[in-house]
Amino acid sequence: MRPGPGPRIVIVGGGFGGLYAAAYLARSELGERGAHVTLVDRKNYFTFTPLLAEVVAGSLGREHVTYPYRALARQHGFTFVQDDVRTVDPDRQCVHTDRGSLPFDYLLLGLGAEP
Repeated sequence: MRPGPGPRIVIVGGGFGGLYAAAYLARSELGERGAHVTLVDRKNYFTFTPLLAEVVAGSLGREHVTYPYRALARQHGFTFVQDDVRTVDPDRQCVHTDRGSLPFDYLLLGLGAEP
């Protein structure tokens, strides 16, 4: 079922690139015109890695550097799906996850790297 009149944008990867793209697109003119932005990541929280040294040193708690994606999604107006992506089918414009498939009109792969 199509959620709205605008394009379906699926973003795979919730690091800095994926999260900022989801927030920007959801609040942009595309979002105002009904685009449905979905962020997919296997974790349910974003980690602000530049502050990890302060956590290790004990000057900050882990709650200061981790933010739940669902709260960020509500705040910025996109949808969050916690799941592992298995395959991408560009011909059928679909991302296959462990729990099902996500159709898309536009796909952004922001997989990044592991620190």
